[in-house]
Amino acid sequence: MRRLKTPKSTLLFAVEQGIGFVPVPGLNEGYSALTSMLTDAELSPRAASLLMLSSDRSDEIRTLIEGSFQDDDWSVKAAAIQITAAWKEQS
Repeated sequence: MRRLKTPKSTLLFAVEQGIGFVPVPGLNEGYSALTSMLTDAELSPRAASLLMLSSDRSDEIRTLIEGSFQDDDWSVKAAAIQITAAWKEQS
């Protein structure tokens, strides 16, 4: 129950439980990078939100991610790079 108290810990718990069911090569490496980012104390809430929105590939989200490359916060830029790399790998 302690893992369900915050949105960040809930997301990590859900991903950890479901990661083994997805037969995608390289997924574990992407998951490791994602968990490293989300467990970093310096990760901004905007970056965590961006990572949570990454499953949506709508034009609005793509525009948001493209704009994140110009953000002043390093963690938002890192999240945008992680999302872009994951999208390229899935294509």
